[in-house]
Amino acid sequence: ANFFLSGTAAVISKTASAPIERVKLLLQNQNELIKSNRLSTPYSSAYDCIKRTFVNEGIKSFWRGNLTNCIRYFNYQALNFTLKEKI
Repeated sequence: ANFFLSGTAAVISKTASAPIERVKLLLQNQNELIKSNRLSTPYSSAYDCIKRTFVNEGIKSFWRGNLTNCIRYFNYQALNFTLKEKI
């Protein structure tokens, strides 16, 4: 039961913070996005990044890649909490 509950808590927290992570990654990689012609001009701020991403890609894009993160993180956190309790 603890395995499932701790994994579920990890997935919920990852999903809640996914938009922040996505914006962070877009800001960090904007130079590469410009070089590959996926971004026309640099973002002027985090707000600009959020606004342009929402307008160009829609609300769902803020959770792009979240499923993969959740699958990976579920196992890691579930094992982490379960094994810490045993030790």
